[in-house]
Amino acid sequence: MIKKLTLFTPVVAIALLVGNAFNSNVFSNAAGSPAGNTNSPASGNKTCNRSGCHDTYTTTFPAPTGTIVVMKAGTTTPVTSWSAGSSYDILITSPYNTAFSSGFEASVENTSGAVGTVSAGTNNQVVGTNYVTHTSASSSGPALSWKFTWTAPSNGGKGTVKVYAAINKSDGSFGRQGDSIKVATYNLTEAVGIDEITNNNLVRINQTLVSNELNANFNFTHAAATTASIINLNGAIMQTINLGTTTNGTETINVSDLASGMYILSVKHGNVISNARFVKQ
Repeated sequence: MIKKLTLFTPVVAIALLVGNAFNSNVFSNAAGSPAGNTNSPASGNKTCNRSGCHDTYTTTFPAPTGTIVVMKAGTTTPVTSWSAGSSYDILITSPYNTAFSSGFEASVENTSGAVGTVSAGTNNQVVGTNYVTHTSASSSGPALSWKFTWTAPSNGGKGTVKVYAAINKSDGSFGRQGDSIKVATYNLTEAVGIDEITNNNLVRINQTLVSNELNANFNFTHAAATTASIINLNGAIMQTINLGTTTNGTETINVSDLASGMYILSVKHGNVISNARFVKQ
């Protein structure tokens, strides 16, 4: 008897087999996606959205902001830079809400290829050394997310790195057509000689939800050149403000042009970076 087969097609995941039967009309892999399908340069900008894999659409669709969030390991505060030898938790959330299967594949690279090492985390797996993908235990349900750990190289000097991810949604048709794939990226700049502090009271935002103006308090221990940047959760800098040489005070920042969503206020004070999150209504 052929059991129900759910097709999972990833950018990073190729297909998901639910049950132990195989349908010849489905290109499926119960173990997750094969390596090299994250839409990254090292994977040849490929996803499983191509002939012979999932045969889905002629394009891959960008995932919304917030699909990828990078945090210093053991914290819940997003970061936008990396330091040599440090570890970071990478959370990928499926942009799909589906009764069928969904999966992912991700990699961390610079322009030369893979950077650092990845650890699969719970219910994920590493394939091809540098790629992380789902397993059958983490690919079904209406709202899915996956977390794994990236450890930066100990010698540094790699420059800006980018997290690449491809997320697939099966349409449950038992065939290779009709599935959907979205791709996302997240930039991390190298913090050379900078101490990044992500959970502290050096920068405090006075309101949880922001409409047109963001009010922030700064409380540093000494005077230093200070800049404030607003960064989205894909790592793109939306605006930067030069605050001059300051120790503490209050700054009002106009954010009326920002689209609704979560952002990071990243304040660089001398050799210290302090981040705080806010939500633009």
